[in-house]
Amino acid sequence: MTGCCKTLRETNVVPDNRQLLPIAAYTSAAESLKSVWPRALQAAITLVAITALLLLYGTVQRLSETPVVTASAVDRIIPFVPEGLYVYLLFFPLIVVVGASVRWANFIVMLRACFLACGIAYILYLVFPTTAGLRPDRAGIASSVLSGLFRGLHNVDRYTNACPSMHVAISWLCAKGFTACHRNRRFLAWFVCSAVIVSTLVTKQHTIVDIGSGILLAQFCWDLSCRFSHRRRTPSAELLQTELSESAVLAGTNQDKRP
Repeated sequence: MTGCCKTLRETNVVPDNRQLLPIAAYTSAAESLKSVWPRALQAAITLVAITALLLLYGTVQRLSETPVVTASAVDRIIPFVPEGLYVYLLFFPLIVVVGASVRWANFIVMLRACFLACGIAYILYLVFPTTAGLRPDRAGIASSVLSGLFRGLHNVDRYTNACPSMHVAISWLCAKGFTACHRNRRFLAWFVCSAVIVSTLVTKQHTIVDIGSGILLAQFCWDLSCRFSHRRRTPSAELLQTELSESAVLAGTNQDKRP
């Protein structure tokens, strides 16, 4: 009898916690992968979208001719600050970071608004080509690194396609999308957006008119994209409300039938 009880106790031994560690580690890794995967997908989509829009931007740029100068007397007073180019170029990786840090619904709204803004701007570039007309003399730049960066920028980005500024429009849309998900960090988002806008002025890439038109275009496309998403959700919401009302009516009818 004692041997039998001993055998039962031996067969019901509680597993050692060390044996559960690999399972816990696997579960934790799976949960981490599940949370990282959507972010990685959004970052990849953002990168592909940027590449496609830049290629199309370059094509439109080569087709633009005889641009109109948008510079004013105020724009000519604004000093040229070569170091602003670092912020100007930081704009591109920031788009990917924002794209990966927002919720999927906000990501779709932001992406659709960006494509809509670029589409409208590219048509304007072809119909009414513009230029800032303020390209600085690279010989006055002391830093060889900055001089090389400006040379590369001017070779890739010609003097056309100035108004509206896509740098400003996309930065505005990124700030809108980020603050929609991270309201407690909206100050940071708008600070970065403002820094990018200022960098377009101090690097002489754009003018005040370019910036104002870029903001108006971005806000228009954001509102339009939000309305489109709202209309797509409305039928589902109405259907859900109808089903809930029908369920409530049926529940009340059943209660009335009870003795």
